[in-house]
Amino acid sequence: MRRTRLKFAMNIIRLILLVVSLVALVVFLLWAYYPSHIKSLDAALLSRYTSSFERELNQAEVALRSNPAQGIDALEAFLNKNQSIMKQDRVYPLKTKAFSLLTTALLKEKRTQDAIKRFDDWIEFNPRDLNAQLGRAWVLRRDPATLKEGVEVAERYYSMAPESDLISFRYLQMLVEQRRMVEAFLVDFSRSGIDRSLHWDIFWDTGSGFNGAQSAKVLPTYDGDGNITINATLPSGLKAVRLDLPPGNRIRISSPVFSMTAPGASLQLPLYRSRLQMNQLLTEGNDLLSSGGNDPYFTWQIPQGGPSAVTWKVQFSSGISPYSGFDLFRYLSGPEEARLIEKRFLEEGRVEAAREFSKRLEHYMKKRSVR
Repeated sequence: MRRTRLKFAMNIIRLILLVVSLVALVVFLLWAYYPSHIKSLDAALLSRYTSSFERELNQAEVALRSNPAQGIDALEAFLNKNQSIMKQDRVYPLKTKAFSLLTTALLKEKRTQDAIKRFDDWIEFNPRDLNAQLGRAWVLRRDPATLKEGVEVAERYYSMAPESDLISFRYLQMLVEQRRMVEAFLVDFSRSGIDRSLHWDIFWDTGSGFNGAQSAKVLPTYDGDGNITINATLPSGLKAVRLDLPPGNRIRISSPVFSMTAPGASLQLPLYRSRLQMNQLLTEGNDLLSSGGNDPYFTWQIPQGGPSAVTWKVQFSSGISPYSGFDLFRYLSGPEEARLIEKRFLEEGRVEAAREFSKRLEHYMKKRSVR
């Protein structure tokens, strides 16, 4: 009897192992030969798991717009109920969004201490979240008692990742508020600049739209007076031209001009007077401003019915200068403070910084005189 029971138990174990092996084999085959099925299954399971969380968070967000107090209560309830959710959980992005919505709403309602407490909870949830760390530092700097701590947090993160736009911008704002203008200009210089080793991309449309087959990489030439020139040879039948700037560069393009020449024919387009289609660019007077986006470009149409040629020698030319997106010079008290800052750069041996400061100051004064 005992042997029969043992044999039965062993058979059950063998059956379970067989089923597990078959399931594992099926999953392996699906993963190896039908990965799209696995992804679809994963997406379906994830959607089913997160749907109730998404629904609750969406309801809180809707309430926040119509009744801030009710929305804040709903977000508080959402976070309190989901305290056990850790960063590794698939609901992690929703909890992060809840923290962001709640801290923003609390600050709008001037509940500063409640906002700081929730920033602390957010940081405990994910210590590496820059929005949480910098958001808390930005709030702390409002109070003289915690100002030093807030600035130190921003300074620490800037020293670790000066290339981060979010960090450098917040730190720059704090330096200006404290009138630490020499340091502010150094941060500003690091946020902007022109990498002359990068190629620009030119696309041309002859009727079928812009595409990779009708494009070329070009290396601009720079002169010593802050001007840029791009030369290329393009075919006849041009409908439009597009110029892609290097991604991540903060630059100002001043009064751009596009010219086309061929034997017995020429055409010049002042692009600053043309209707441009732009992506990740801003305009300021006759200038185009790139704030370091990942895909900045602009396009312009070629007038039809004009001179024709088999091929065109084309040239794009403009002034070019760094652009940080933060006009520090308007925060200076006057020419005397500007002279003191330049003098301080020279005294500290920062010759390049002094030269850059002088160049940008001259550009700023010219811009003001035009206005």
